Amino acid sequence: MELDTSKPRTPIDLLAYPQSDTGLSRIPFVPIEDADRVKLTMLGTASRRLLNPSMPEYRTGFGYQNRFSPRVPWTEDAQMANILQQHLFKTPRLSTNSLCAVRRVCKKWQSIVPLPVVRLSPAKVTRNNLNFISYLLQHVESVQCRGYCESTAPHLFAPQQILCTERFWAKSLIMNGCRLGYPGSEALSRFIRANGHVTRLELDQISCGDQGVSIISQAISTNQKISFLSLKSNNIGPVGAKSFAEILLKNTSLTHLDLDTNHIGPDGARDISLALAANTTLTTLILTDNNLSNSGAASISDALTINQCLENLFLNVNAIGDDGAVLISKHLRGNTKLRNLNLRCNEIGTRGITALADMMASNTSITSLNLNLNRFGSEGANCFAAAMTQNTTLRSLFVNLSGIKTQGASAICDALMTSACPLTTLDLSYCQIEDDGAARVADMLRQVTSLVHIDLKNNPITDVGVCLIADALLENRTLTFLNLSSTNTKADGLRALSNVLQTNRNLQLVLT
Repeated sequence: MELDTSKPRTPIDLLAYPQSDTGLSRIPFVPIEDADRVKLTMLGTASRRLLNPSMPEYRTGFGYQNRFSPRVPWTEDAQMANILQQHLFKTPRLSTNSLCAVRRVCKKWQSIVPLPVVRLSPAKVTRNNLNFISYLLQHVESVQCRGYCESTAPHLFAPQQILCTERFWAKSLIMNGCRLGYPGSEALSRFIRANGHVTRLELDQISCGDQGVSIISQAISTNQKISFLSLKSNNIGPVGAKSFAEILLKNTSLTHLDLDTNHIGPDGARDISLALAANTTLTTLILTDNNLSNSGAASISDALTINQCLENLFLNVNAIGDDGAVLISKHLRGNTKLRNLNLRCNEIGTRGITALADMMASNTSITSLNLNLNRFGSEGANCFAAAMTQNTTLRSLFVNLSGIKTQGASAICDALMTSACPLTTLDLSYCQIEDDGAARVADMLRQVTSLVHIDLKNNPITDVGVCLIADALLENRTLTFLNLSSTNTKADGLRALSNVLQTNRNLQLVLT
């Protein structure tokens, strides 16, 4: 909209009005053609508590995160969306009259430019604001409603009311921590059926359980728009997992499914694997901390002998052990699509890592492998290093807290120096690497040009090892990140690293 600049305008500074709900409610309505006259600052009862008169260059912007933020500049209507997004809807405290004042200021503007995000928090958004909130929800692209609990705070705005909003235009709905329970799950099911344009649902910790999940999954199975679904920490068991199996069989739009921190167990994993074998759209499956054990992990990986669409598989914290690692390795030999495999914290020992190493020697698709917090030690690291000499696709390797020590780290460094493995990220933190291991890292840095990120934190490396690494970095110009925090670095090591930083402006060094 073109603004009429032919006549002078007197700026309307909202700071001029008394900083109380009563004062805010008297703010005059500002038509859209006068939007350039409005200074959008100090709209919220929490803001006045933070106002510091001795710092005139700062004002709190709508109580944003309880921190000082720069004074909002004069604006034209075309810039109003960005300002409201940054300062208005992130506020943790908005009382009833404050919201009414905001409505008066931006009433006509709302119908011109949609807001990217509306974030609602439970602090002081009461039921009296439902009409205005419903109005906002008709003009946003994403709604975030976090941390509501109707049972513990019945006087607050009920999240179920969002699900009853007419003309809901948002494509993303985030209700993490809202504890909807079974009644809320029914409302959510009706919402999904009535809003076929929603593509992203984040429903972590909504306390739905197996019964609520069954209702939600029935609605999702008929929705062909939802591509992202997250249901972390919802007490979902084998019955709920069977409901998700039905989704994977019927829904052709879902690409991301996150069931982190539930307890579907081996039986639930078996149902999901049967559906996964027939699914052709899912690319990311997260089953972290679900008590799968070795049989559950084997069921999931068995589906990958048929499924050639899944690219990211997270099976960490499931106690799969050596038996599970052996079965996963066997089933992944014929898979050419999986890119990211996370087996962190799974009690994998030497036998399991040996099987994984044999698989990785011939694998041509996996680019990221997370083996953190296992127990294969230096012997297992030696086996994996031998496989790395034949691998040509692995780019990220994580082996921290797996007890590989200096011997295992040296074997990995030697493998990288004698192979074509294009590794870019190497995590060797918490590996008990001493100065001899640091010397092998330094030799590797002189020869390997693909590495850009190395993590060596919390290793007993002294100034001797740090100086060797620093000398190598004077020649290496490709490494951009090095973490040496919590090592035994003293004055000589710090001086050597300082010289490196003076000559290499691209290197980010972490020392704490």
